[in-house]
Amino acid sequence: MYDNKDKLNLELNKMITYREKAYRRYELAMEAKKVGNTNLVIEMLIPSVVPPSIYKGHYKELFVAYRKKNKNSIKEGKVMEVIDKLKEMIKLDSEMIDLMYNNWSKSFLLPKRREYFLAQSNIKITDIKLLLQLSIQENDNEGISLAEDQIKKYQK
Repeated sequence: MYDNKDKLNLELNKMITYREKAYRRYELAMEAKKVGNTNLVIEMLIPSVVPPSIYKGHYKELFVAYRKKNKNSIKEGKVMEVIDKLKEMIKLDSEMIDLMYNNWSKSFLLPKRREYFLAQSNIKITDIKLLLQLSIQENDNEGISLAEDQIKKYQK
């Protein structure tokens, strides 16, 4: 038997799988969301999406929290911060879709193209329009180009 509590906790921690940890972080994030602690929601969900995963719900709730922070940042005049966060959201979402495609397209009987998985995106057209609007305002060519590329995806 263990005589050292820290040693026991370390052993127990090793036994908990990544999936179990991700699920527990999600539960904690939802508890934090209920009380309006957006920063804790983000802190709990980031490890589930970096490195990329197929936990779509984690991305969804992370983006909800990011949108809330973006709204506050715009009120505070932190436009470039919002642009950077929107770019990050698009990057994270794209990584999730790529991973879904790589993992699941092989298990379908019929071959699926990456576009099939775009329906799983957690990016909203309002995110893209906001990125375009703010990028034009700040003369951020990278943001303008990214937003225009994303809009084309929605028009297909």
